[in-house]
Amino acid sequence: MIRHDQFPLVEGMGKRKFTAEQARDALLATGFEMLQSVGPAGVATVSLAEAINRSGVPRPSAYRVFGGGELDPQGAFQEQLVLKVIELEPGMDLSVLERAVSPFLERANDPDDPPSADELTELLVETVRVSADVIIDFMLSDTKSGVYLSAMALIRTGTDSKRIEAAIAGHQDRVAASYQGYYRDLLSAFGLRLRPGWSDTDLFTVFNDATFGAVLAAKASSESSAPNNTSSWLAATFIALTALATEPDPRRVVSANPLAMMSVSPGELLATV
Repeated sequence: MIRHDQFPLVEGMGKRKFTAEQARDALLATGFEMLQSVGPAGVATVSLAEAINRSGVPRPSAYRVFGGGELDPQGAFQEQLVLKVIELEPGMDLSVLERAVSPFLERANDPDDPPSADELTELLVETVRVSADVIIDFMLSDTKSGVYLSAMALIRTGTDSKRIEAAIAGHQDRVAASYQGYYRDLLSAFGLRLRPGWSDTDLFTVFNDATFGAVLAAKASSESSAPNNTSSWLAATFIALTALATEPDPRRVVSANPLAMMSVSPGELLATV
């Protein structure tokens, strides 16, 4: 979760005198506070006019900071707010995910009582299910994830911002790099390897796209059970992608069977929640 101290309020906030840097920082800090109240996907509703009213930054100062460029002041403010959030470190601590799946990994690697191929497959299904639960629970309330979705929507609906495009690409590269070791450890724990033609980046990309698609579906649903349903569908998608992308590692005596995972339905996953 993004911490408020990553958007510090400047000392002069609430007063009538601001340097250009203080004005910019105060308005972006206020914009972040507004995001917290309207919801993580509500970046399009955060207006410069309201940020001016709440921050105490004089209107002429605000328009000098965000005016004069290729975008109008509201567009420039929105772009800078999106960039500020996207360029922060990823909100989810990978150790949270690692702790959630550690019981399954410990059993998969038990040297005193090695699991069978069938048990490894069942453990892998549980690992995927719990991973989906953790990811969905986090991303539905994470401001950065919501802003990221909004930024992608802005780009795909015709907003021409090379800066936002570059920030999105940079964010994807950083997160992919942080998850590569995690994916390798998971594959190794269950005796799997990527099929020829697949790379760590490919695996991250399809998992990432599936995750954001699931989050969008959950946000669009008005059902109270949406998070549980969504995490089960995401787990089923992860399972299908794992079966598509991996195969038993011939260097291992016993491996999980990715193809056997394909018989697991979202309904069965939901019943275990």
